Amino acid sequence: MAGLGMAARLRQARAESLLVLEQAPEVGGYWRRNTFASVAGDELAVQQSYAFSPNTSARSVWATRDNVLSYHRDLIARHNLEPVLRLRHRVTALAYEPAKATWRITVAGKKSIFARRVIVAVGALSLIHISEPTRPLYISYAVFCLKK
Repeated sequence: MAGLGMAARLRQARAESLLVLEQAPEVGGYWRRNTFASVAGDELAVQQSYAFSPNTSARSVWATRDNVLSYHRDLIARHNLEPVLRLRHRVTALAYEPAKATWRITVAGKKSIFARRVIVAVGALSLIHISEPTRPLYISYAVFCLKK
């Protein structure tokens, strides 16, 4: 959710060279992964949307799986994120290269991506390992790349 929100705000700020890397085959994080009957949260539906792009179609007071996933799809469409969204892009390493002033983003089974700026938005239930500052960052959820 944080990742889509960040991408939407960057679009509003007219960021032109933006990529959103998501390891899963679809967006949705926790809400997508948990498919048991009547998945709902203990927060209000309004709390699962952004003030700058509110969920106007919530059908329940409480956040439900279907409502949240529908909001994610709506957020992607409303802010034209589809062209910059890369699904099935599992980031395995992130390393800053000072000589080039760029970040090398290693993606499993794909070519590395280079970016001048990186924003990491990791879901709360994702696995993350951060070691010493000079070592790469290993994440398993989403990375946002601003190439310029």
